[in-house]
Amino acid sequence: MLNRLTKSIGLFALCGTAFVLGCGGGLGSKTNFRVMNAVPDQTNINVLLDGTSIASSVAYGTASAYAETKSGSRHLQVEPAAATNVFLDQTFNLAGGTNSTLVVANLSATSSGIVLTDDNAAPTSGNIKLRIVNASPSLGTVDVYVVPPGTNLNSASPAISSLSFESSSAYLNLSAGSYDIVFTPHGSTFAFLDAGANSFNAGQNRTVVVLNNLSGGFSIGTLNDLN
Repeated sequence: MLNRLTKSIGLFALCGTAFVLGCGGGLGSKTNFRVMNAVPDQTNINVLLDGTSIASSVAYGTASAYAETKSGSRHLQVEPAAATNVFLDQTFNLAGGTNSTLVVANLSATSSGIVLTDDNAAPTSGNIKLRIVNASPSLGTVDVYVVPPGTNLNSASPAISSLSFESSSAYLNLSAGSYDIVFTPHGSTFAFLDAGANSFNAGQNRTVVVLNNLSGGFSIGTLNDLN
């Protein structure tokens, strides 16, 4: 089942590298918040929240570390790291006692902040939680296979069907281990992107994001939601 991502007005390209980021926990009127730069035409971005800088020079395809902030309605502004011209200005809501990731997505002229609520509750013993996000403006709607390495997709079923741009899956509950993550056009087994074997240890929660690759094609980034 797909979850449409929360966003306000308007509306993630790694070169074969998975970025893993730490996390924390928020309580009551506080929340933990991080920002990912997924704007293909912005090498680095600065992020302001209610007029105060919360992240500087966030490189394309990476995210800032979690920072504790207050919950409620917040005013976000994003600008290039080397300039002061704001290209994204929007208001959004942060729930208290949560971890959230805001993905600054799409090209800067049509960008938006997409808010994900991260799961920091431990999976059951021996298992992992895995969420997939489609943040590639060039990929289109895809099926996602999460299979043991070397699996023939013709004999497998997608773990996630019809994942559109700017959408997220629910967290999958899987046994710890190594998985190939493959993105195909909806209804096809042709691989737009085969991310290869990705290993996950018991007790981990991960978000895997498919992005445009600046040198062409697609790539993934991996965010650490727990452990």
